[in-house]
Amino acid sequence: MNIHHLSRYNPYHQGNNPAFDHVSGMLLSFKKGEAKSIPFWLSRVEKKITELVGNKPFYVATVPSSTKGKHHPGFKQLIPKLSQKFDVLNDKGNLIKRDESIDKLAAGGNRAIEVHVNSLSVPTPASNKKPVVLLDDVTTTGNSMKAAISKLERAGYTVVAAIALGKTS
Repeated sequence: MNIHHLSRYNPYHQGNNPAFDHVSGMLLSFKKGEAKSIPFWLSRVEKKITELVGNKPFYVATVPSSTKGKHHPGFKQLIPKLSQKFDVLNDKGNLIKRDESIDKLAAGGNRAIEVHVNSLSVPTPASNKKPVVLLDDVTTTGNSMKAAISKLERAGYTVVAAIALGKTS
């Protein structure tokens, strides 16, 4: 499964990164759930889903935060808007959950795929290989997305698209 990246993400580094640009700023705004970022990312995500999935119905899943029980506020706003254009079969909840917190990756946490596999679960198994579009805000190694794909597929889903808003430079 290819992970599709919609942009390059240049981390802020407390304002000390000269490569930090408008797109990276919009990604930070999205992570905070700021309204101005939603239309910016919505158009890009819609275009990629149309390219990869077309108009077929699908479930949506997001790679959970590193903190158990924490939700991405940007995705909470984005997914209902995707449901207005696409036939999203679960616009109210995520298929994947984080069972235990892991060290924040941006702060130097362990990026090994096993860390993600061991801390993620899919509470509602599927039958008949239900199609899923998997979303993440930022990837670096891609291991969190790979672990999520593995967990979803073991639970009976088929990941038809894996899309990250940004890839760390």
